[in-house]
Amino acid sequence: MDIGGKRRSDRFEDRGTGSRGGGGGLPLNALSSIVRLIGVKGAVVVGVIGVGAYLLAPAGVKQAILNALSGGSPGSSQTAPGASGSVCQATAANAKACDFSRAVLASTEDVWAAQFKQGALPSYGDRKSVV
Repeated sequence: MDIGGKRRSDRFEDRGTGSRGGGGGLPLNALSSIVRLIGVKGAVVVGVIGVGAYLLAPAGVKQAILNALSGGSPGSSQTAPGASGSVCQATAANAKACDFSRAVLASTEDVWAAQFKQGALPSYGDRKSVV
């Protein structure tokens, strides 16, 4: 597909390489040790209390908890713009693939924007349109 001269989408996100540089999160052995130590009922109670505390915590605390449980470092962020973990900037082939993806996404945006503008969308759930 020739993408020369095609518009590139601004809605494309480079989310990084996916490497967090940390450990492997909370291992299964640790969970089974907790269950053996306090029993199944105790583990359920601790889990419910933990979930309740997590739901009431501010967003910054939630992110820190998720980073700690998944093995990430406390200040790491995969979505930071210009981060060194950029997939698109890793190699020339990746840059070409990202450029292609931006062009395809822009093409899709243009087609659907025209369809929405014309009102030429199917009526899902309307019994009249079912044959």
